[in-house]
Amino acid sequence: MKKTDFLAKLIDEKKIQIIEPSENIKNAYLKRSYESLTSSKLLADAGNLNDSIALTYYSMYYSVLALFYRIGL
Repeated sequence: MKKTDFLAKLIDEKKIQIIEPSENIKNAYLKRSYESLTSSKLLADAGNLNDSIALTYYSMYYSVLALFYRIGL
């Protein structure tokens, strides 16, 4: 299956949609990503690795959302 076929299928199934790109929403998600990563580092330094890993995951999640809003997906 080609990449374009995969994306077309997701659009047809209404699992993703094309939207207007938004710098404001992108920046808000990047800020949340940075805050999560900063908190993650503090927790790791304090020895709380489980919560640190969870916040690192959320930092990556928010970064991907920022990318999606930047490109309008």
